[in-house]
Amino acid sequence: MELFKSTIASIANLNEEMMKKAQERQDLLIKPKGSLGKLEEISIQLAGIYGQEFYDTTKKAVIAFAGDHGVYEEGVAPNAQEITKIQIPNYVRKITGVGALARFANADVYGVDVGVNCDELLPGVINRKIRKGTSNMAKGPAMSYEEAIFSIEIGIEETNKLIDAGYRVIGVGEMGNETVTINLNKTIQNCIEV
Repeated sequence: MELFKSTIASIANLNEEMMKKAQERQDLLIKPKGSLGKLEEISIQLAGIYGQEFYDTTKKAVIAFAGDHGVYEEGVAPNAQEITKIQIPNYVRKITGVGALARFANADVYGVDVGVNCDELLPGVINRKIRKGTSNMAKGPAMSYEEAIFSIEIGIEETNKLIDAGYRVIGVGEMGNETVTINLNKTIQNCIEV
């Protein structure tokens, strides 16, 4: 819990002065103002995060955290849970959609098993398993408060390792019963009707 609290406390506001300078720079480039849309917004926000008008983004990583969801029992995902243990090593091997984007961006990809429903170690995947999947949230809490904080702290620790290794841009994602969130309304509706 201390890592969680200290990380929250260390989050600073964006550097408004650098964001203003980055905006001014964007506006001076030979292009219509705002024509790069979201990319301009991201570049300006990065100036605020780094506290610098110019910043180095050459060392990039994507880190995907994998775990299976207990609500799978309710039939909310069309794919079997076994897909998670097959796919997360494929993330690391860069042979998924995320991998294709990472190759294009020249970013490294890391996978972290925090709750894949299997006993074996997954090739190329960092093992930080809390347990084999969450509980079925249609029947009770998906995880305990302590497990939720622990999972966040695992994310902080793994991200800090990348920062210590010199990564300047880190994308974060997840893998596990990917369509659960799409079909969650069905489960919620079923729970309400019960």
